[in-house]
Amino acid sequence: MSPDHPRPTGTAAADLLTLEFADPPPAAAGIGGPRESAAETHLIGPRGARPRGPAALDHLDPRMVGIIGRAGVGHVAAADATGQCDSAFREITVLDPRRIAYPAAGPAPAAVGVLLLDFTDEPVGLHVNGRAHAEGPWIVVEVEEARIHGTPGA
Repeated sequence: MSPDHPRPTGTAAADLLTLEFADPPPAAAGIGGPRESAAETHLIGPRGARPRGPAALDHLDPRMVGIIGRAGVGHVAAADATGQCDSAFREITVLDPRRIAYPAAGPAPAAVGVLLLDFTDEPVGLHVNGRAHAEGPWIVVEVEEARIHGTPGA
């Protein structure tokens, strides 16, 4: 490393911990100010609560099935019964409106969240949460909550 670019030590110097922005970030539309979080304005609810509303379904509707078909691959975040977590990209298959599946790669998780993005027909994301179990070489997810993000009224 050159003197202008010292080798990282893994710790921050004390003077770096006191840095402040020259200008505060602008307030987001609909939020009172830069220090007020979305949760405080009830956009997403209190910490740890899932947003609920008319857009959240307990099954996949035809539009959601289409998003999965076009995206094909989703980001799967999973936790087992002990709380051990993992995330990876997996090919997602729709079994029926209440179940999706992906190839197993290790022990079966207890809970799964899947995010699929569709950039082909409409710029949206589909978020699916559910309980999971192994069926042969597949992890099957029983859909508990499915919602589309990114379009008005979704």
